This record gives sequence, structure tokens and C-alpha cells, in this order.
Amino acid sequence: MKKPRKYIVPVQDFIASADYEIKRYQLLLVIDEEAANKRYSEAREKMSQLQKLNTASAAFKQNSPKRYKTFAATEEFLLSMQNRIEQLLTEAENTPNIEPDSSSETQELETVE
Repeated sequence: MKKPRKYIVPVQDFIASADYEIKRYQLLLVIDEEAANKRYSEAREKMSQLQKLNTASAAFKQNSPKRYKTFAATEEFLLSMQNRIEQLLTEAENTPNIEPDSSSETQELETVE
């Protein structure tokens, strides 16, 4: 029995299209974790990987826009997540690293006892 291509092809196209969004989301989660753990240089490196992935995704969909759909809500979500992480990284880079003064903590402990 022959498989009906009219059902298979749209699903294959959707999977190919959604694959880029899934990869971008997974990379954003990794970048977010790197930033939360204050590994800013690693996060910046992965942001450049994300830019390449964004470009590849857009190029893939532009080759055949009728076949490969762009979902506005998904793009908006990914962009807002990317902007939030970019802002976090920018703020972290502009904030000086201030080490807590350990001698004042010791003094406080001595006076309490």
C-alpha cells in the first residue's frame, strides 16, 4: 500500500522547520545557565553560536517560505529570551566585581560573641 504523501510531507516540513526552533531554545537555556553561574565568557561564546543558528534558521525558511513556516509567537518568545540574556550579560560586564570584605565579617562575629 502506498503511503499518502499529502499527509507525510507537511509533517516532515514541520519537523524540519521546528528543529531550528528547538535547537535555538536549547542553546538559550544553556546560555542562561552559564550566565546564572557567572560564566560570562562562555555565555558570550554561545551567544555567537546562537547568532549563527538564527541566521541559518532564517536562511532555511527563506528558501521555501510556503513550505517552511515561521511561527510569530515562537520567534517572539525566543527573541525576548535572547534579549533578556543579552541585557543580563551587558549588565554583568558593566558591573565591577566587588569582593566582600572578610575582615568586617570577622569583626561582626567577634563583637556578637
